[in-house]
Amino acid sequence: MSNDNMTILIYRAMAPVIVIVILIMASCSSQPAGPPPTPTPSESRVEINIKEFAIEPGVSTVNAGTVIFEIKNEGFIEHNFMVEGYEDQIELILPQETKTLEVELSPGNYRLICNLPGHEEAGMVAEITVK
Repeated sequence: MSNDNMTILIYRAMAPVIVIVILIMASCSSQPAGPPPTPTPSESRVEINIKEFAIEPGVSTVNAGTVIFEIKNEGFIEHNFMVEGYEDQIELILPQETKTLEVELSPGNYRLICNLPGHEEAGMVAEITVK
């Protein structure tokens, strides 16, 4: 038997093993099968930066429905965050910490505030419009 024939036989014998290894590796992949789901039109994500003594929303207008606020405390002291008129709030956000608050909002104008004593009066207020 020639070397070429021997090489062909070896490759044919190894082919099923290679296919099995590839299938096992593909099934162990930690990546999702497709692109990440896109938010529904009724869901908005708003990045908020808070610090002494300001609230800076990433946007000023969002769609009605579920609004997810991502609040990062860029300051040196603790703050909190709430949408005025809603019970749900973030009680405490430590310096350099990020927390989220999910609220269902109807169309209108809303005040975003830090209601720790003296913070709102010092300027920790922003407004967001929901359409």
